Amino acid sequence: MKKIFFLFALVSFSLTSCSDDGEVGPQGPPGQPGVNILGQTFGDLTARNFTFDSDFNLYNHFFQIPADVEIYESDAILAYRLEVIDNVETWNLLPKSYFLEDGRIIQYSFNHTDEDVEVLITGNFDLETLSEDYLQNQYFKFVVVPSEFIDEMSIDISDHDAVMQALDIQ
Repeated sequence: MKKIFFLFALVSFSLTSCSDDGEVGPQGPPGQPGVNILGQTFGDLTARNFTFDSDFNLYNHFFQIPADVEIYESDAILAYRLEVIDNVETWNLLPKSYFLEDGRIIQYSFNHTDEDVEVLITGNFDLETLSEDYLQNQYFKFVVVPSEFIDEMSIDISDHDAVMQALDIQ
């Protein structure tokens, strides 16, 4: 008897709890204004040359972040290096490793503060012997992306053009 009563109560509850929606309520108050800029880019596309630091066996170059570029603690900075292959310009996401002859390896990497970005070249050999092709006339571009944007979008951040298009940056 208890089972039948429980089953009857459950069916009655399910049938009576489903009813038509009521009237639509009034419009709520407006929310806080959002940020106009989803992403920003900087890098003046001037050829840069690296400086050797013999104490740490690395090359580096500092880029000042322009004052008009706002970077928040939660933002991500992406760094790209221009490489020309068969007369085609490609932007490669850093870090990027290059495997040279005789087992030598170099890597372009970067770190940043809210004021500057340091691009580094490190390797597994005496970098004073590194070809100037990797050191002179180098071009870099930096993209500031809100972390929420990266989390929400299924975007390949290694594809410079896809990032620029998704952020609607020219």
